[in-house]
Amino acid sequence: MRTLIGLVLALIASVACTSNENGEAGAADVILTGTVTEIGGHGNAYTNLENAAFGRAAIRVGEKIRVVFNGTPVVLTVGMNYSDVPDGENVAVLHREGTVVFAIFNGDFHASYGVTPGTEFTITPVPVE
Repeated sequence: MRTLIGLVLALIASVACTSNENGEAGAADVILTGTVTEIGGHGNAYTNLENAAFGRAAIRVGEKIRVVFNGTPVVLTVGMNYSDVPDGENVAVLHREGTVVFAIFNGDFHASYGVTPGTEFTITPVPVE
């Protein structure tokens, strides 16, 4: 029975992951999901997505990601601080409390995109051109 379960899990993993010509999983294949948990005083969207998920997905600080809320795609730059992007730009902050925060540097993410607590989202990397 254990062998059968192991084979099924291996099959699921091989179907779920695509690879490039070198057999390595590509960043564009990665999808992360989460939920907005609260809106902060400046309109920042706090989430339940752990910072560590970005590392496991090979998404690095400075890279762009596509976040889809209710069918609307939004491009953000991954940063350690809100000021890692120019004034008025979107940023996915790897917050010191351990979860990702979506924000607009000197702006209001909630007012701009209408996200509220309970809003679910998906994340994919933006391909490098």
